[in-house]
Amino acid sequence: MKHCFRLFRSWIFLFLLLLIGCSNYKNLTLRNINVPSLSGEWRVAAQLVLPLTIKPKCKPIEKGTTFKFIQDRFEVYLDTAWIPCDVFHFKSTKNTISFIKEDMVWLCFYELTGSILKLKSTDFFIVNNPDTSATMQEVVVTLMKKQSKNSFK
Repeated sequence: MKHCFRLFRSWIFLFLLLLIGCSNYKNLTLRNINVPSLSGEWRVAAQLVLPLTIKPKCKPIEKGTTFKFIQDRFEVYLDTAWIPCDVFHFKSTKNTISFIKEDMVWLCFYELTGSILKLKSTDFFIVNNPDTSATMQEVVVTLMKKQSKNSFK
């Protein structure tokens, strides 16, 4: 009888631990909602290599080029164009972005600090210089978040 009581008490204790663990997991996932988002309009502020392109349609990528992250879509606008030069789907994790177009996937690493976004890649941005023999060169592009007209400072 004593053995059954210990077994029953162990099962109750295990059940309570499981309930506490599940409730803590729910709280952990809710805290991640406040993570800064890539969503919005970003302008190229600086780049270490000139001139850059994004194959096949977007060249040149230079200061003032606009990148828009909208839900799962990434759009690139050259100068003040109204129509994007290219559109990609994207998925992001903690510090990586996968840009997807048809059957191709390009990987970028990113750092997001406030209104500054740095994109680093060896294959998404291409150096547009026929004299350059290096094909796989890490490129860093720094973007500034565009403030909406309705935002208050």
